Amino acid sequence: MLFYVLHEFFKHFQHDSLEYERIQREWFQTVEDVLYGCVRETKNIDDGKKRLFKTLARWEELDLYPSKMKTWKSIVLGEIKPKRAPIRLPRNEAERLAEYFAMEAENTSEVVNGNLIPAKHDSASANVIDLNRSTCPYLYERKDLELQCEARKQWRLTAIAYIDVLGQCLVLNRDIVLTACSYFHRIFDCGIYAQERFKVAAACLFLAAKAASKRMKLIRMVRTMHDILERPLMMGDEDKLELERLQLLHYELQVLQGIQYELTVDMPFYHLRRLLEGIPSKCKTPKPF
Repeated sequence: MLFYVLHEFFKHFQHDSLEYERIQREWFQTVEDVLYGCVRETKNIDDGKKRLFKTLARWEELDLYPSKMKTWKSIVLGEIKPKRAPIRLPRNEAERLAEYFAMEAENTSEVVNGNLIPAKHDSASANVIDLNRSTCPYLYERKDLELQCEARKQWRLTAIAYIDVLGQCLVLNRDIVLTACSYFHRIFDCGIYAQERFKVAAACLFLAAKAASKRMKLIRMVRTMHDILERPLMMGDEDKLELERLQLLHYELQVLQGIQYELTVDMPFYHLRRLLEGIPSKCKTPKPF
C-alpha cells in the first residue's frame, strides 16, 4: 500500500521531465534494493517469495511499472541482483559557476521600460573556470576542513584515552600502553572510521602486549572493552562474545599490516634517557642527604 501511495505522489513531478526521470530512476533503484533485501533476509524463503509475488501481482492488476515487472520478478527468484546506479562524477567549476549565476539571475533582476531584465554578473576569471573538480576531487571549503579536522582530532584523542583506561583496567605496563598508542597513531591516517576506533585501539593494545611477551587472555580483554564502554556482556551472550573475539583478531591483523610488521617502537622518552645517561656525574645535581 505504501508503494502505491508513493507512486501516486510521484505523479506531481511529471510537469518537469528531467526531475521526474531522476526521481523515477532513484525510486526503481529503491524498489529493487527492498525486494532483494526481503529475499536475502527472510528466514522462510519460500513463504517470503510467495508474499512478494502476491505484491507484484497486485501491482500488475493496477498496471504499475509494467516495464520493470519482469526485472523485479527475476530479482525475487534470485536470477539477477539489482544494478547499482552509476556514481555521479563531480562537475567542473565552470558548470557550477554558470548554475550559480543562473540562480542569482532569477533572484535579482531589474525592471527596464516595463520589462524584467536579469542583472549582469561579472564573469569568472579564466583560472577559476579552468579548475576541474574531476581532477581535484579533494577541493573543500575552509569551514569543511576545519570541521573535519576537529572531528578527526576528537576521534584520535578519545581512542588514545580509551587505550590508557583499558591498559589500567588490565594492569598492563606503561611501556605496553605507550607502544599501543604509537601503533594507533601510525595507522589512524589509513582511514579508521568513528565507529571502529575503539575496537582498533583495543587491537593495538592486544598486539603491543603480545609484542612485549605479556600473557593476555582475549576473552578477558573483550569483556573489559565492553565494561569500559558501558555495554557489558551478560550471561547468554556467548555468540556475541565469540563474534567480538573474532573481530578483535581481525583488527589485530589489520594493525599488524598497517604498521608494516614493525613491532619494535622507540619510546618517546628513550632518547632523553640515553642523553641523561651520557651526562657526566660531576654535572648531575647531588642527591640531598
